Amino acid sequence: LASDDLEPIFIPCAAKAVVFMIQKCLPKIKGKKAVIIGDSALIGRPTANLLRRMKANVLVCKENAKKIHLHTSNADIVVVDVRTPKFLDGKLIKPGAVVIDAGMLSLIHISEPTRPLYISYAVFCLKKKK
Repeated sequence: LASDDLEPIFIPCAAKAVVFMIQKCLPKIKGKKAVIIGDSALIGRPTANLLRRMKANVLVCKENAKKIHLHTSNADIVVVDVRTPKFLDGKLIKPGAVVIDAGMLSLIHISEPTRPLYISYAVFCLKKKK
């Protein structure tokens, strides 16, 4: 899903899975505020484009952006696509928001240094209680 203007030829399965989980928790996406933290080519940007096509108001933030909490505390949907465990504190999330943490971490074990182990440390759908 490379452009907002073109029909998508290919949608990365990770982005499609993220949107699927969001839809399970929040069936009506149109008009909702969504914050995507991280703009990777496989999750961040395609997820943002899919949500825009569903008429959500989408803001994409870089991982190192200052004052991200100002955006996440008002968002109905938060997608975290960073490689930092415990990047976002639950206190910074609006009550009732849907949070998807799709971050992935790659680890190198000393016994097999040429074969990295990819760990998705948290992929979940959480609807924070009001």
